[in-house]
Amino acid sequence: MPDLRNKADRAKCLRECERRASANAKNKRREYDLPEGYAETLWNNQHGHCAVTNLRFHLERFNDAFVKYPYGPSIDRIDSKLGYAPGNVRLVCVAVNFGLGQWGDEMFLALAKAAAEFDRHKRLVAGGSIEEWRVRQLSRIAAAEEVFGKLPPEEQPCQRHRIAGLKAALTKGPKYMSEIAFEAAESRRRSATAQPMEPV
Repeated sequence: MPDLRNKADRAKCLRECERRASANAKNKRREYDLPEGYAETLWNNQHGHCAVTNLRFHLERFNDAFVKYPYGPSIDRIDSKLGYAPGNVRLVCVAVNFGLGQWGDEMFLALAKAAAEFDRHKRLVAGGSIEEWRVRQLSRIAAAEEVFGKLPPEEQPCQRHRIAGLKAALTKGPKYMSEIAFEAAESRRRSATAQPMEPV
C-alpha cells in the first residue's frame, strides 16, 4: 500500500491530485491556473492535514467502496464559483471533497457539527463518570473564584455571573447540561440551514 510518509509515494499522489483537478476544470470549463507542484506547496502549508477536518491524510484502502481512499488528499476550490487558482484552493480529504462538492461548506459543516455534538452527548450520558464530571466542575468553579479576586471591579459582575452558572450546572448534573448543549447545537444547526422566506 502506498504510504504518504514516503516522499516518492507522496509526490506521486500529489501529482495525481493535480491531474484530477486539471481534468475536472476542463470538464466543467473552469480556469486552471495552478503551477506544477502546487499540491506539494499546499501539503507543506497544511502540514499534511485536511484543511476542513484537520485529519492527517493517509491511504487506507476501502476495497468495496466507490471512493477507495477517503482519507487521501484532494484539491478543493474554496469558492466553487471560481476556478483552480492559488488562493482559492486547499487540500481536503477525498470524502470531504465529495460532501463539499454536493452541498458546500455550510451544509457539510452543519452536518459534521451536529454529528459531533450528538456523539459527545451520547458518550456523556451513556458512559461518562458523574464523579469525574463533578470533580472537573468543582475545579472550574475554584479556578473562576480564584480569578474573581484579581479582576478589576468593573469585570467582577461578569465573573460572578459565570461562577453562578458553573454552580448551577453542578447542581443540575452532566446529563441535564449535555441535553441543554445538544438542544442549543440543534437550534444553531436549524438556524444555519433555514431557508429565507419568500416575500409575499
